[in-house]
Amino acid sequence: GAQAALITTDRTLARRVSSELLRFGIEADDSAGTPLAAAQHGSLLALTLECVLRPGDPVALASLIKHPLVRLGRLRETLDPATHALELLALRGGTASVNIASLTAVVQEAIRALAENERFPKQWQARIRTDECQAEIVQLAGDLERAVEPLARLLVRDGADGPRPEFPLADWAAATGRVLEMLCIDERGSLAALWSGDAGDALASLLKDLIATQDTLIASGPQWADIATALLAGVGIRPKSLDHPAVFIWGTLEARLQHVDTLILGGLNEGIWP
Repeated sequence: GAQAALITTDRTLARRVSSELLRFGIEADDSAGTPLAAAQHGSLLALTLECVLRPGDPVALASLIKHPLVRLGRLRETLDPATHALELLALRGGTASVNIASLTAVVQEAIRALAENERFPKQWQARIRTDECQAEIVQLAGDLERAVEPLARLLVRDGADGPRPEFPLADWAAATGRVLEMLCIDERGSLAALWSGDAGDALASLLKDLIATQDTLIASGPQWADIATALLAGVGIRPKSLDHPAVFIWGTLEARLQHVDTLILGGLNEGIWP
């Protein structure tokens, strides 16, 4: 059949074209791949490190608990109402910082504050005022604390008042992998959603390579978060199989040796390309 290709040096344009083609069920063969940072697995890693190693932002925590890959051993239809209730009770509308490693205490304090304001209840508070819902929220907060414990333990191992503890990147990567597994394990005990697929393979390979460095490099928790974020941006995901191998997106170098029926030049800008 006929083949078509877009040639561009603009990666933002390439990603926009890929997204638009997906609306019509067409997955283009992008020679540069999709950045791991733009995939669900990349956003999960970035949010996890942000919440644990730079605690305090309730928006990041709300995004983490509602992430599509996070399951905490629950069915999706069971987890979603609990995460929404937790957000309403402890994360939304407040100005105080929230630490995921001590989330249970935050939730219990929010429950006490809610009980003290029973004279003027708001309509949206009806569900989270029930004992059953509050028990679910406390259990969810406890599960989140246990899930992030491997990373949180490294962060405070040398004591909260001393200098930030530094450990080899291998230790940070191994602890991060354990945290991701505890966050993403489903009700059947499976981790397929985390480690399978092209993005899962890329994430596993990244952590495996870092673990293999052993004691070569050391970093503090916030430094590890920055390093991981930078590494994510440099990892590309290329699908192993495509439904529409007749549609391509190329850079200028690989396009020199290719031939297609329809060729589109995108992102032409004088002084840059050509």
